[in-house]
Amino acid sequence: MVAFLGTEPRTDDADLRQKRRALQQQLRREFAQCLAENRRVAAAAGNASALAEAAKRGCKIEPQASCSKITLRRVDIHGAALSGAKLDEATLEDVDLKGANLAGADLLGAILDNAALAGAKLDGANLEQIYARKTDLHGLDFTGTRPMRTANLSDSDLKEANLAGVTLAGARLAGADFTGANLAGADLSGAMLEEAHLRGSDLRHAKLDGARLKNADLTGAKLDGASLREAMLSWAILKDAALAGAELAKSPLDGVTWVNGCKLAEKGSCAGIDLHGLSLAHLSLGGIDLSGANLAGADLSFAWLEGADLHGANLRGADVQQTIFRGANLAGANLEGSEGGSPQFDGANMSETILRDGKKCAAGAKADRLHDC
Repeated sequence: MVAFLGTEPRTDDADLRQKRRALQQQLRREFAQCLAENRRVAAAAGNASALAEAAKRGCKIEPQASCSKITLRRVDIHGAALSGAKLDEATLEDVDLKGANLAGADLLGAILDNAALAGAKLDGANLEQIYARKTDLHGLDFTGTRPMRTANLSDSDLKEANLAGVTLAGARLAGADFTGANLAGADLSGAMLEEAHLRGSDLRHAKLDGARLKNADLTGAKLDGASLREAMLSWAILKDAALAGAELAKSPLDGVTWVNGCKLAEKGSCAGIDLHGLSLAHLSLGGIDLSGANLAGADLSFAWLEGADLHGANLRGADVQQTIFRGANLAGANLEGSEGGSPQFDGANMSETILRDGKKCAAGAKADRLHDC
């Protein structure tokens, strides 16, 4: 009896067990289908109810619609014909607008957070001051839209979007994904692009003056001829980026991962890098390798370069006000025409270094507190 009670009921019928599993799987599928259908019906009912309510207020989903300040949430109007519609200050959160025709529509100040607009037509649309956070804008063509000043597209998907020549001055674009996007000639001056993804994007001749690009990923981006004057680039990644003719004057570059993996930080490896005219003011770059680097006209004021390797570097016309070169290797470096008072060269290797007045130090010369060499 004890042995009988301690034994689990069992069957050796493998076919029966297989049939039971198949039946369970079928019931699960049917339940999931039933649940999905109920949700679809509920969504359709909610959709119809929301659109009926909007229609009562004079907002019909049609060209030239008058829908200013309307509220439509979680509504499916994909493919809708809304050309020329008045949608300014409308709330369109979680709305499906994929493939919709919004050409010439007025969306000034509209809220489109979490909406889906892939494939939508936006020619001539007014998108100024829109809120489209965490929104699907993948592959959209924004060319021909009116200026998008101060728009908020934070954390949105803009991969492969065409924004060539578009005005996004002062826009909030933190965390947005512009991977492979075309931003050539776009005006992004003063835009907030912290932690934005700009890998492989085309930013040739774009205006990024004063933009905030801290921690942004610009790996492989095309920045030829772009203007980044006074842009905040701290800890940005510029690995393999094309920067021919780019203007980065007075742009903070601390911690930037530069071309070929060079990181502008203490003990970074940046031999031969071209940083002419850039701002390295106040940076802590002790022990960095800048041998053979082009730093002509660069702002090195108050920078800490103790123990740095600058042999053969070009520092012509650089601002070296109170720059710390203590113990640095400046052998063969050119400081002719450098500006600013009180740089510190204590213990630096000044062998054959060209000083600011054009005089050349003797081979094997070392600096002390009173003399450059």
